[in-house]
Amino acid sequence: MFTLRASPEEARIPGYAASMYICAAGAVVELLSEPLYCVSQYFQLYRARMLVEAAAVLLRCAASYVLAIHFQLGLLAFAWAQVVYGATLIVGYTVYLTFSFPGFSVSVLVPFQAGRRVDGRLLRFALAYTWQSLQKVVLTEGDKIVLWRIESLVSQGVYSVVFNLGSLAARFVFQPVEEVCFTAFARLAGAAAAGTDAVFTAHRILRLTLRLMLLIGLLFVTFGPNYSRALIWLLYTTKYSETAAPTVLAWYCLFVLLMAINGITEAFVHSVAGGAQLRRLNIELLACGAAYMAASLLCVRTLGGGTTGLVWANCVNMLLRIALSYRFIDAHFKRSGVAVGFPASGVLPHAVVLAAFATCFAATAVSERLLYSDAPKWLVAHCAVGACCGLVALAVVFLYEKSLYTEFRTVISRDHEHQHQ
Repeated sequence: MFTLRASPEEARIPGYAASMYICAAGAVVELLSEPLYCVSQYFQLYRARMLVEAAAVLLRCAASYVLAIHFQLGLLAFAWAQVVYGATLIVGYTVYLTFSFPGFSVSVLVPFQAGRRVDGRLLRFALAYTWQSLQKVVLTEGDKIVLWRIESLVSQGVYSVVFNLGSLAARFVFQPVEEVCFTAFARLAGAAAAGTDAVFTAHRILRLTLRLMLLIGLLFVTFGPNYSRALIWLLYTTKYSETAAPTVLAWYCLFVLLMAINGITEAFVHSVAGGAQLRRLNIELLACGAAYMAASLLCVRTLGGGTTGLVWANCVNMLLRIALSYRFIDAHFKRSGVAVGFPASGVLPHAVVLAAFATCFAATAVSERLLYSDAPKWLVAHCAVGACCGLVALAVVFLYEKSLYTEFRTVISRDHEHQHQ
């Protein structure tokens, strides 16, 4: 699609079409590693993921550098680096699982083999999750499709810079937590079916995790908007600091907060929902996708938001998905015997913590207006104000949210006791 519908400006880029085909092949190679990844997650081999994905990322970076700098391949360098990434995942997980489980063979993961019947129930679940994944692509990647169709390459470059910076939080902070929570919630859901008090444990873990992610997201919202221009200037100099990139990054910090909350709520929903519930959720997500695309066009064209408008539309999308997940979570706990359901007030941090974040936001906003300049001494002064405010915010969180750590330790220790009983 990207090659057939490419604009004349894109078609003139050397290696554009070939890069699209190679990237597609790289996506297939990466997809082949998913069964191996699922096995490692099931057996809680978190060290495997840390080692394998770290090696894959490093090799992808190395391949990009060598092919782009030394071989001058341009776009093709990044396309081939994606293939290297997927191949490293397959080899890495295969080697780790082979050493962890003597006798392990990749062939056992092949779904269709002679003499093996296909589990109809498993196939229906796989189809439901596949359909849900397709919808998730629209919900998470729809902004890039809109940007590709109606914005210039300059705007696409600005959004790419912001997205790559913002996605660091999602990749290195939020995604590992979400995946661990998904595994924990799925296991607790199975224990709850056996008549244990796992429902209340899941309720408590969900509440504590959401509060933790909310605190992390508030750090982005508090300090990100007032330091986005400085960060863009330090990383990319005036090439992007004098474009819309700082403004887009400032709004993206709000999106990071919503993304942190949505990741945990959807991890819970997907880990405990049954087949019929997933099908109903898929229909609701379709409505969210339609609203998201409409919001994108409205914010970008009608309101003239441009690249910033796409971030607004993403925020609307996240709010809708959080609302859907919260409705499911509240109903699930009420059905499971938790009389109060899942009140949102239990997730909010202490009022003093919220006041401290608001004060730090105001102080850094004033600092940016009065002190910020491309001159090094004023930039250092502005960053010093942010560092002081950050220390104050962390101190307040430590004083008023100390119980968060204590409760986490209590819940985890009790959960380990139940597992060994």
